Amino acid sequence: MKLMEREEILIIDKNEERYLNNPYGGLFGNAAIVQIVEEMISDPFIEYRVKDLQELLDLSPTSITNSLKTLVNIGLIIKEEQDPQRPVYRINTQSKKFRALTLLAFAVNDDHTGSHLMDHEIERCYQEIVKATHFKNYALTLTKNDFYRCSRGVLKAVPYTHAVVATA
Repeated sequence: MKLMEREEILIIDKNEERYLNNPYGGLFGNAAIVQIVEEMISDPFIEYRVKDLQELLDLSPTSITNSLKTLVNIGLIIKEEQDPQRPVYRINTQSKKFRALTLLAFAVNDDHTGSHLMDHEIERCYQEIVKATHFKNYALTLTKNDFYRCSRGVLKAVPYTHAVVATA
């Protein structure tokens, strides 16, 4: 009986499949650069070569190389050329773009599953980044008339439809 229950859990609807393989639920389409971003964001601590991405994503080396150049230029990924013939690429985890894309992936998952991963990540970011770097003039306001904390203790109600960083 336990095996049967397990098999039922593994059966998924075709519409649900996009959430398993895509951190953004198909939000940005299927272009080469999008596939590369999705792959690299899903495990930001792995280093990739063009060949690795080619095998994982079934894309041409040219489209991968062009996409990687763009991502390096905007600061989302870092290119390390220990071997100039085969450079290694990795996510720039210090980039705010990385943080934003991570939050978006959590938001897509939260909307789909009803979880609160994005809220927990925002709280973690507040504790590690905002509070640690003494941004005392800012209040981070994000969900349902609630605020994550303000260093100065001054909070104003903002409708849940607005996600803003407001100066105090």
